[in-house]
Amino acid sequence: MNHYTLVQGVLNHARKLFEIHTPAIERLKRRIRDNCQDWSQDKKTKAKIPSIKPVKPEQFRMLLTAAKKHSKFAYAMYMSAANFAFHPLEVAELKHDGLDLKDRILDSYREKDGIQHVAHVWTETIKAIKDFKTSDEFGNHSQYLFVVPKDSKRKGSGEPWDTHRVDRLHRKLRSAAGLPVAVKFDGIRKMTSTAMGAEHQIAQDWVMGHSGGMKDRYTTQRIASETKKALMKARKAILGK
Repeated sequence: MNHYTLVQGVLNHARKLFEIHTPAIERLKRRIRDNCQDWSQDKKTKAKIPSIKPVKPEQFRMLLTAAKKHSKFAYAMYMSAANFAFHPLEVAELKHDGLDLKDRILDSYREKDGIQHVAHVWTETIKAIKDFKTSDEFGNHSQYLFVVPKDSKRKGSGEPWDTHRVDRLHRKLRSAAGLPVAVKFDGIRKMTSTAMGAEHQIAQDWVMGHSGGMKDRYTTQRIASETKKALMKARKAILGK
């Protein structure tokens, strides 16, 4: 067991024992993981954090097929993850006010550090989100797009999703699609990054949250339009159209 796995276990136990707000725990886990990347080179601990490989486009399309059969909720979540190159936590923390579907703009901030994601929104993503929000599956009044339905019998009803729930859903859909365990949800982010291409590095940085935040709405619109070329290239590679 490496150090990250040990700390993650402690945090999960604390969440259950003290009923600490789940998103706060998830942010702390992500921050610890980010700070522990160099452990893989630590000769004393020999700790290793497994590298995540990009999901192949054909594998992602198989996941989409499984997601569509599962629910409009799952399909919207996977389309968002691919379009915006999101980590599981970033999908779980996606808010309604971060999406402007009319102007096709994502302008979202990561709660853990305030880093801004700006991206052009694909037509398929818009349709998936609209279909979900107008379905019986939606029915929530939370600031977050993806929450556990309040009428659900599952534990955590009415709460925002977290990485644990995203991972659990992913495992279920991965199995339904007949894909190997090496196909991780985080690999979707890497798939989109790879598909955008190295020639669109600045656009990549904005989509993936690697650039500094900017508050000017006009500037945000301009940046979103500049990400369009890179993301449309990724769309063609990922969705095959």
